[in-house]
Amino acid sequence: MIDIAGVVASVQERIETIRDAIASIEVMMEALQIADDAHASDLTMLVSVPYRSQWDTPAFVDGVAVDADARRGDCGPACLAMVVAGLTDYRPTVDECGDACGQPRSGAGSHYTNHAQLRKGARAYGLTLVTRSPYSTPLDFALIEQKLSEGKPSIALIHYGVLGDRCALYPDIVKNQDRYRGGHWVLVVGIDTDCVYIHDPDFAGSRRGDGFMRRVYRDAFDAALAAVAPGCTRGYQGLIVA
Repeated sequence: MIDIAGVVASVQERIETIRDAIASIEVMMEALQIADDAHASDLTMLVSVPYRSQWDTPAFVDGVAVDADARRGDCGPACLAMVVAGLTDYRPTVDECGDACGQPRSGAGSHYTNHAQLRKGARAYGLTLVTRSPYSTPLDFALIEQKLSEGKPSIALIHYGVLGDRCALYPDIVKNQDRYRGGHWVLVVGIDTDCVYIHDPDFAGSRRGDGFMRRVYRDAFDAALAAVAPGCTRGYQGLIVA
């Protein structure tokens, strides 16, 4: 006997998934238009990298699986998945990158990823990530611009609360989707004289597209990059692609 109610519920869920995907695509197109129109005259560097959200549920985007466990600590594996997809022929899911990093995928807790874990995960896909911090060479605008000129994005560790506070001061800038105020991995994919463009994995649902090439004023990003997030020891830290 066919479970009519179950079939209807399944169809409705698929419709909502399609609607979310359409909304994300529309926002992505708008973000691209912003970069093309508002800042095309002084856009210095921009690399093309697919976007992944740390909150992705089992689904496909452009025919590629983007499954994630929707965990708070998945920002690191999400950034790694974007780097791998942009610079290699691999198209790993966020979950697969989490496994490659050695990140626990079950049990209580957020299971945040650190530098060593992300470096380990990158090696599984033939990439070398190098830690940058004030202990050696800080991850600053000069280094970010240098890597972008080589066609390589950088993974930055920022204070997400500081970024949210600074972005709230500007009416024309996308605001954080949630109230999280800890350390957060983001992928820097572009920069111009006024703004930094990041793939921010902390966006989901109808606002998933807001994380794609999120435009942030340079002073706001610098403040978030310089700030020492809870559980961190220094600002200006992240990972670059060798």
